[in-house]
Amino acid sequence: MAQDETTSQDFTWRVVAAILLPFVAESAYALLSRWPSSRFTTASDFVAFALAILVGAALIWTLPLRLSRRVLALLLYIPVVAASLFMYALILAALVFGDGL
Repeated sequence: MAQDETTSQDFTWRVVAAILLPFVAESAYALLSRWPSSRFTTASDFVAFALAILVGAALIWTLPLRLSRRVLALLLYIPVVAASLFMYALILAALVFGDGL
């Protein structure tokens, strides 16, 4: 019984981390790249965006699921998180840094 609870908690924490870590990574990149200097590149923004998504995707990939379900989860996870993270990055740039569109 205790093993089932541990496995369930581990699964839950991985899913929660997969949802939150891309936003934490994107926020950290934005804060570290824009406040010390306004010199940043579009390429570095895209790399940070992709790495933030990959952090969460790695956690999804390590979930204790069958391969077919992990692939399906990634096929759903990546576009949803990418769209959400894109909107978050735009809002963060507009509200925190005053970079309006």
